[in-house]
Amino acid sequence: MESLNIKLFFVLNHLAGRWGIADAAITFFAVYVPYLLGASLLFFIYWDKRSLWEKFQACVLAGLSVTLSRFILTPIIRSLYHHPRPFLALEGAQNILGSHNAGSSLPSGHAAFFFALAAAVYVFDRRWGVGTYALVFCITVARVIAGVHYPWDIVVGAGLGVGVTYFVRYLLIMSHFWSTRKVR
Repeated sequence: MESLNIKLFFVLNHLAGRWGIADAAITFFAVYVPYLLGASLLFFIYWDKRSLWEKFQACVLAGLSVTLSRFILTPIIRSLYHHPRPFLALEGAQNILGSHNAGSSLPSGHAAFFFALAAAVYVFDRRWGVGTYALVFCITVARVIAGVHYPWDIVVGAGLGVGVTYFVRYLLIMSHFWSTRKVR
C-alpha cells in the first residue's frame, strides 16, 4: 500500500512546478478556495428557505463534526502515528505552497475538516452537498499536487470527516435534537 501511495503522490506532484499558471491554480485551490467555500456556505445558509430550526440543526451538525474530526481526533491520531510530510521525506518531492509546518501529515487536517463539512451539507441539502464534495475533492487533490500530503493522508482524513459527521448525526437523532422528518 505504501508503494502505491508514493507512486500516486509522484504522479500528482510531478504536475507541480512545470507551468506557472498551473501552479497558480493549484495554490488557489489548496489555499484560497477553502475560504470561498466557507463564504458560499454562509450565503447558502442565510438565503435558504428552510426554517431557522433546520438551519440551526445543520450548523450544530457541521460545527460538532468539524470540531471532533479536525480539532480533536486528527491531533490524537497524529500524536500516536507520526508520518512526515512528503516534501520532507521524499527526494524529488516539491512543495509549491512555500513554508508549511513540518508536523505529521496523516490524516490531512484539511480533508478531515472539509469532508466533515461537506457531509453535513449533504445531509442538509443533497444538491449543495454534491457541489461541496466536488470542491473539497479539488481542494484536497490540490494539496497532494502541491506536495504537502500523500493521497493516503487525504483518504484517511476524508473517511474520518465523513464518518464523524454521520456518527454525530446518529447521536443527534438518538438525543431527539435532530428532526428525522424528510427534508428536500
